[in-house]
Amino acid sequence: MSVIRWDPFQTVSELQEKINQVFEESFGGSPNDSRDEVPAWKPRVDIYSKKGAIVIATDLPGVRRQDVAVEIRDNIITISGEKKLESKPEDEQYLRKERPFGIFSRAFTLEAPIDAREVRARFKNGVLTVDIPKPTREQPRKIEVSIDE
Repeated sequence: MSVIRWDPFQTVSELQEKINQVFEESFGGSPNDSRDEVPAWKPRVDIYSKKGAIVIATDLPGVRRQDVAVEIRDNIITISGEKKLESKPEDEQYLRKERPFGIFSRAFTLEAPIDAREVRARFKNGVLTVDIPKPTREQPRKIEVSIDE
């Protein structure tokens, strides 16, 4: 028999996510949404740093590559698209339906301006991975001050 550790904060986190979802469904998406429709679901993401880049990995199972868009505007990266509802034969009835479908949108603010031409996105096995190069920080430079006599 395996022992599973209970994490009370996981329950709080799930509750907060559900509350956020209710507000989003009631009052619409973020002001950065370019569509007039309210997102139907919110895909999970991991954001991590690696040498020279910030990476956003987004789970998009069942979404076709051509139904996904990545846009950068005013230091905000937006991942949006649509997961289409699978058609079912007429003689079948759902007993339970939990897999989300419809439009989705996630937006994240970037720390500094970046060159959008340097961003790379790849889609493999239902995971969209976006590599955002870290901006090069300008090194301080010493300025010689001349003394007027």
